[in-house]
Amino acid sequence: MATPPAGGKPASKYESAAKIAAGEIESERGAAEATDDESSISPAAREAELTLDIVGTFDAMAQVQRKLHKLQHQRITALSECEVLPWTTERCYDKLRLESIELLKRVRLSSTRIEHLVEQLYELNRRLVIEEGRLLRLAETVGLRRREFLEHYMGNELAADWLERVGVLPGRGWACLPDKAPEIAKHRTAIAQIAAEAKLPIAEFRRVVQTVQRGEREASRAKKEMVEANLRLVIAIAKKYANRSPQFLDLIQEGNIGLMKAVDKFEYRRGYKFS
Repeated sequence: MATPPAGGKPASKYESAAKIAAGEIESERGAAEATDDESSISPAAREAELTLDIVGTFDAMAQVQRKLHKLQHQRITALSECEVLPWTTERCYDKLRLESIELLKRVRLSSTRIEHLVEQLYELNRRLVIEEGRLLRLAETVGLRRREFLEHYMGNELAADWLERVGVLPGRGWACLPDKAPEIAKHRTAIAQIAAEAKLPIAEFRRVVQTVQRGEREASRAKKEMVEANLRLVIAIAKKYANRSPQFLDLIQEGNIGLMKAVDKFEYRRGYKFS
């Protein structure tokens, strides 16, 4: 087992995490803060400074997350038991959530890390869609229409007494639904597990997924517009070499490939302009 150097303190798990993440996470540094003195800092000193910044941010995030996770568990438990949390608890939750967001803004995740997190989110959503689809098909086997089922299901995804309540609703389909209790319980348990992993009620989790999907659509549209707007530049440059090798179309193709790579690496957060 490794021991700390004499007179030193053992590295915290957050310091270790910061070093591992050094290749993919760096603190946001505004252009306005850049000075001539910073350019003279050695790479080793700069790395040490960034590591301290990241460790401090990670420590603060860990403290906030511990409190936030506790409240998230309380909120999910309250929904499953059809209880309402005190408004003070909800206010505390909102405050911690906003604080967590502000801390997260102080670090910048690499594209690879963001893609990994989005994929995790989508994997949970795929599992949710599958389980809810199976619930809907069970409802249809007893004669319930899709719209009718969703009207009484949405917002009650985690309620423990949901089947008992809908079982007394008027209509033959609702009366027959409790006959499917074992299968329904299996799917609703899986849905509750998804909520526990996401640390969000199902309704809020859906909103998060929709927000991410909307952001991806907007980013894709912006990327397409950026490429189309700069394609004229590629063609204009290629025309200057039209009578030389390689061929004109090959020049345009190579220019487009370079343009796509530039768009993918475009860092708007640093104040760069694409032109």
